[in-house]
Amino acid sequence: MEQPESIEISQLLEEIEAAVDDRRRTAAYPPELESELAEHFERVLGFRVSGAASWRPRPIDQVLSELGPASWFARSRINVDSRVPGGKAAHKAIGGITARQVQGALHLVEEYAHAMHGVAEELATNDISVANALDAVLARVDAVDQRVGELSRQLNVTIRRLGDDPARNDPDWFDSVALETFRGPRNALMHKYESIADRFVGQSPVLDFGCGRGDFMHLLTARDITTIGVELDVAVAKQAQDEGLPVEVADGFDVLARTADGALGGLVSLQVIEHLTRGTLLHLIDEARRVLRPGGLLAFETPNPRSLFVHASSFWLDATHVRLVDPEYLELVLKMAGFNDVEIEYRSPLPEPMQIETARTKSGEALDELQSRNARRLNQLVFAECDYAIVAVR
Repeated sequence: MEQPESIEISQLLEEIEAAVDDRRRTAAYPPELESELAEHFERVLGFRVSGAASWRPRPIDQVLSELGPASWFARSRINVDSRVPGGKAAHKAIGGITARQVQGALHLVEEYAHAMHGVAEELATNDISVANALDAVLARVDAVDQRVGELSRQLNVTIRRLGDDPARNDPDWFDSVALETFRGPRNALMHKYESIADRFVGQSPVLDFGCGRGDFMHLLTARDITTIGVELDVAVAKQAQDEGLPVEVADGFDVLARTADGALGGLVSLQVIEHLTRGTLLHLIDEARRVLRPGGLLAFETPNPRSLFVHASSFWLDATHVRLVDPEYLELVLKMAGFNDVEIEYRSPLPEPMQIETARTKSGEALDELQSRNARRLNQLVFAECDYAIVAVR
C-alpha cells in the first residue's frame, strides 16, 4: 500500500494564513464568516452535540490504560463443571486436546491486540498534535480578527479625514464662536439639559462628543460626574478650556479610536449627529457600543425632522448641517446595534404665539370642535417640537 504523504503543520499554517490575508484584502469573506468559523472550530474541538444529550467520547488515554493490563487468556475463568457423571473429566480431557490450538489462536489475538495498541497510541499522539495545531490556528484567527477590528476603526477615521471638512476653507473673518449664539443663551440651554444630565449620575467617566463651548460639561461637573470633552473647532474649544473644562481639541473619532473597550460609563453628543453622513453616524454608534461598559448610557440630541418649521427655518441656520435623522430610524438602528431601553423625548417646543390658534367662536359647538382638532393637527405637523433626545443603555 502506498504510504500517505507527510504534512508539515507549520508550513500548512503559513499557507492558511497567506490565503486568509489574501482573501481578506479582496473582501471575499462575508461579514458573518468570522463568527461562523469560530462556532465551527468550537464544535470540532469540543465535540459539542446540540439538544438535551451531551455525549462526549472517552479520552484516548483512558481507553489505552484499559487495553494495557488486559489478560487475553485465563484458564481459571473457564468453567469445567458438569452435572453429567464424568462430565468434568471429559471437559478437562477435551480441553487438553484442544489447548494447543486454542493457545496458538490466542497468541495470534494477543499479537493483533498489541499491534492495535500501538496504532491507538499513535492515533492518540496525532490527535493531540492536531488539537494543538487547531488551538494555534484559533489563537491566530483571534489575533487576526482583533487586528482587523483595529484597522477597520483606523480606516474609518482616515476616510473621514479625507472627506470635505467645511471648516478647513473658512476665511479668517468667519467667527464660529458667534455662530454658537444661534443655540441661545447659556442659562436657557443649561436649564434645558438638566434632565439629561441627571441621568448620567453614577456613570463616570462621560465623554462629551462635540462638546462645543462646554455647556453640558458644566452640568455634569456640578453633579460630580467625571467628564471629558472633545471639540474639533479650535476657537470654540478654547472658550471651554478658558473656563477650566478638560476639553481636547481633536477629531472625536480619533479620541474614540484610542479609547479602550468598555472604558466609558457614558457618551453624550448634543446637536452633532445632524452634521454627520449616514455612514459616519453608524460608525459613531458602533464606536459608542465598543467604548461603553455594560449598563453605560448613550444620549443624542438632534433637530426633529417631524416638524415642518425645522425643515423650513431653524435647521438651515447652521450651514454645516448635513441631514436630519428621523427618530424612529435612529431608535431602530440603536436596537440593531445592541442597545436597550431606548427612549425618545421630544424637546424645544415653539412658543404658542407662533402656533395656529384653536377656534374659539361660539357659532356652533360641532364646528368649534372640528376647527380646534384641525388646528391641533396642523400645530403637530408644522410647529412640533424643534428637537428630540434619544437615550439608550449599552
